[in-house]
Amino acid sequence: MRTRFLALTTSLCLLGPPAAAFAQVNYELLPGGYSLGKNGLTTFQQWNALVLSNKDGNAYACLARLPGGGTMSFTCNRLTFSGAFLRGPNVVSMHSAGNATSKYSESDSSFWQLDQQSGELQICHLDGGKPGCDKYQLP
Repeated sequence: MRTRFLALTTSLCLLGPPAAAFAQVNYELLPGGYSLGKNGLTTFQQWNALVLSNKDGNAYACLARLPGGGTMSFTCNRLTFSGAFLRGPNVVSMHSAGNATSKYSESDSSFWQLDQQSGELQICHLDGGKPGCDKYQLP
């Protein structure tokens, strides 16, 4: 019995933790901002965010809107993008601006990414004439 237990624990140690422990998440949320507005007599609150999909490499501009006394509504629109996001368990992403607007505009649809292992840094801009990412290798 002791031999079987030893063999099992040795096998588990050699195989290491399950692969799921190293898996990357499917989505990243980059909060944008909050604004309070008025449309006629109706006051509303709204929040915007950028959502990155590591599954398919798409970015989505999302808006949650709550009219006074009403029901929260959500919209997410896929942004046009040509390029590639950094992916992997060592990559962190951060929204580059906190401009609270009713939807993502040219001033706030960009984000930074850093691969903490390799030192690869990039800024992705999803606006303007040629949306894409520009990379820099840290020394």
